[in-house]
Amino acid sequence: MSCLLLLLSLTLPTVFAQQPPLTALEWADSLAKQTLQNEGLFTVFGGVKPISTVQHISFAIDTLTGKLLDEEEAAARMRAIQDSFRFLADEQVGFVLIPFRAVYGKSRGFELLVFHRQALENRIAAQRDFFLKRGVFPDSPAEQLLTLYEFEEKFDRFRAYGYFFGYPDAAVDFFVEAARHQEETGDFVTRDFFQIPVASAKEGHFVYAIPKDSEPSAEDLALRARAAQLLSRYEEVRDSRVSETSRPFAFLELFQEMRRLDAQ
Repeated sequence: MSCLLLLLSLTLPTVFAQQPPLTALEWADSLAKQTLQNEGLFTVFGGVKPISTVQHISFAIDTLTGKLLDEEEAAARMRAIQDSFRFLADEQVGFVLIPFRAVYGKSRGFELLVFHRQALENRIAAQRDFFLKRGVFPDSPAEQLLTLYEFEEKFDRFRAYGYFFGYPDAAVDFFVEAARHQEETGDFVTRDFFQIPVASAKEGHFVYAIPKDSEPSAEDLALRARAAQLLSRYEEVRDSRVSETSRPFAFLELFQEMRRLDAQ
């Protein structure tokens, strides 16, 4: 996993193969909740973040060969996850499961991402020169370009993910140049973190680095204010529809309602 993704997903859940398997519909409800309660809300409602990480999934491997220990079980679980996307995806929003480039320890990790097509197209268009060198256009299939950049050269991977995750250009520039400086000199560039609350937590989800002791920019504050508006509206709708006595798949229904509101 890149250090960028590690930093930005420390509080996200990881599902291990040892847990009981879920049906596609159960996966859809679970992913709907993980999306809405975390930074994925700002992807599926408002398109503030072109993409968001929803969940990490790991499977045990043979540490010598790198092969999955139980290929059939892994295939069945990944198929159930991919089958669940049909309950969640629409013309603008989609989900994709991609492998991490790096393998750590005794497991192979996959990342489950949600993306907003129009927001992704807009960000690629805004950074045309950067994306054009890899033949990426605004209408390039999201599923392909996300896999492409996971296996890209490190600094281009950092920059692409920064744009995709919806961070301001200045924050992306700072993170990439800080990483480059550390590689060239061995010196870590100190930093602060700009936090944007989500439903599940005030910190640790929608977060990015800014220069140490710097004041948030007008763009940072505008992004936080827009996210707060979206979060407030979501919590209003959620609290009116979901309770401890809600019927099964309540978050899947809530997800579909938020998508309907987003399309208005």
